[in-house]
Amino acid sequence: MNIDLFINSVSFSLGERFDIQKLNSAKCGKPGFLDRFLLKAPRGHSVYWAKNCNVTCFGGGKSPLSGFVVYANLDWRRNGPDLISGTSAFLYFKDEVLVSVKFQVLKNEIMANRSVGEFQELCRNAFGPPSQDSPAYWLSEDDVVFCTLHHTRDQSLFVWKTRRHMEEYGMR
Repeated sequence: MNIDLFINSVSFSLGERFDIQKLNSAKCGKPGFLDRFLLKAPRGHSVYWAKNCNVTCFGGGKSPLSGFVVYANLDWRRNGPDLISGTSAFLYFKDEVLVSVKFQVLKNEIMANRSVGEFQELCRNAFGPPSQDSPAYWLSEDDVVFCTLHHTRDQSLFVWKTRRHMEEYGMR
């Protein structure tokens, strides 16, 4: 199960080896102490974080007219305060292997709702009906893809992780 993921135009796949140059190219850095505490990464995991990044998948990195694209919109003067949004992407490595990727849309109800709908439709097209509808997730023998809208409706979360990681640490 591959979602063709790009963070800041850099491709990532589950199971790939840790590569600091690639992470630097994608503008992913280690979170600070307080952020690591809030992220609650499982013991033995390294987390890298891209703030206000562009995230594309399902071919969205190749053409802006296809696939899935989320991006930060911080220019409130040009676009208006209602269109402000943030994004984050988190990459979790265990034993120097990428085992989980989470990305999110923050503080924009329009973008959060739209992105969940689009992502679910692309997952249905790529993987068939979800294993469960609410929250929606897709399982394969090796991976799980999951997305949900926060109860405040202004945040959305997307997760792609190995099935083994899901079974060991849950869907969080």
